Amino acid sequence: MASISTTEFDALDQQIQHIVAHKEELKRLWAVCDFNGNGMCSLAEIDKMVLEQFPALRHPRALIRAYKKATIGDPTRSYKGKGDSFIQRQEFICLLKNIVYFNRVFSVFEAIDTGDDHRIDVGEFKRGLPLLGLHLSAHDAEETFRQIDRDGGGQILFEEFCAWLERAHAPVD
Repeated sequence: MASISTTEFDALDQQIQHIVAHKEELKRLWAVCDFNGNGMCSLAEIDKMVLEQFPALRHPRALIRAYKKATIGDPTRSYKGKGDSFIQRQEFICLLKNIVYFNRVFSVFEAIDTGDDHRIDVGEFKRGLPLLGLHLSAHDAEETFRQIDRDGGGQILFEEFCAWLERAHAPVD
């Protein structure tokens, strides 16, 4: 069981769930994001909406990851994103849910990154394993680290960390 708590995002998660479940509120929030009414939202428009509506969720790395996930498309959804650089109305719910999720993930990433350099080295990773609820031998931890570090740079970047969590189907909270 992981010992990193991201409960700080629970109230915001419930607020987003409420908005998603109520068409009029979702429509209102879409209008805030798509303030020029062109039917799509850029990353700058999304950032502005998050700053105004959910400032606690405005971590740039998490926001960019949520944006990319929604624009690339999620094969588990019936609607697949167009892969363009704008959020369409059909992608908006996915974006909202991912904004909360990736803020949670970034919170975990920051807890493991004790060097505060936005990267996790092998030592930080080994020390952070119990925080993730993982107990690996030194050898297995190093092997897992190498698998996560896709570019072989000796550091795990946030993108690599997110991709690993997704591949491992590791829950956050």
